[in-house]
Amino acid sequence: MTVAQFIKQLDHPQKEQIQRLEKIIRGIRPKIKPRVWGAHVGYGTYDYTYKSGRTGSWFLVGWSARKGYISLAAMATREGQYLSEEYRDRLGKVQVGKSCINIKNLDDVNQAELKKFIREAFTLMIKNCKADGWPVRMS
Repeated sequence: MTVAQFIKQLDHPQKEQIQRLEKIIRGIRPKIKPRVWGAHVGYGTYDYTYKSGRTGSWFLVGWSARKGYISLAAMATREGQYLSEEYRDRLGKVQVGKSCINIKNLDDVNQAELKKFIREAFTLMIKNCKADGWPVRMS
């Protein structure tokens, strides 16, 4: 399923806001081809290997439509702190988890800070993955 098909089939009250968020992310990283990851739409891919030997792949930045909100996710960290936590007070009316920003209304979010967060999340994810020896793909 393509991302356009995924968004089209969504029965979500914030569908228009999801489309706006999609355009914001695509505007920041236009060369990255997004893909559907189950209930998520992700941009870029990294392959990880934990010390336990467990391996997997995940997206650099992504979003999912949750009941009543949109969750913007990035595992980006700086000096052991999740980037989403750094941006908590700058984004406006959002709820923040370790690696996600939950948005009930995109109009209540500081758009300039949101764009800075997304840009920085991509940059940190790429940097941190490379430092760990984890391959990153933008397609």
